[in-house]
Amino acid sequence: MTNFRQCSQKEPHVRHEWVEDQGAFDRPIYHCIGIFGEPPEEQEDAAQSILDSRLATYGDRVTNMEAAAMMVNGYLAGVEVRTGSREITGADFAAIMALYKIYRFAVTPDYADNSDDVMGYMKIAIECVGDRMIHARTAEEYQEQKNRRQADEYELLRISIQDTPPL
Repeated sequence: MTNFRQCSQKEPHVRHEWVEDQGAFDRPIYHCIGIFGEPPEEQEDAAQSILDSRLATYGDRVTNMEAAAMMVNGYLAGVEVRTGSREITGADFAAIMALYKIYRFAVTPDYADNSDDVMGYMKIAIECVGDRMIHARTAEEYQEQKNRRQADEYELLRISIQDTPPL
């Protein structure tokens, strides 16, 4: 039988073995589970248990992941339209997480955790955008503010270049 036990180290560390001298000839070998918290077979059992418990609520996980992948690909297509590449920001990632929770809301609209998470992830996305967020109520107002901001940024850049002494 393998003896799994947490050792006395307080910082995160890797798994290791040790022997405790208990004054007997038959000294047990202990296996520290390190930063992982549980032995590997217990981790696998716990993961499978979590996956199985969600089947009744969310349905088939493979189908769900394929549907989520299609949504994320659609989102990334939008990012590519905006930026010319599929490289995302922290705000984009938070929006992708919200998108996944929106999918879960479609499956279980009466489960408040999903809508709560959507709102939470969108708050994070807004925090990531920060003061670059344009608060406009119409597309025209948005374009006006965006154009004004870009003109202001261009003017600041022009002035800073003009005020820079030549090398």
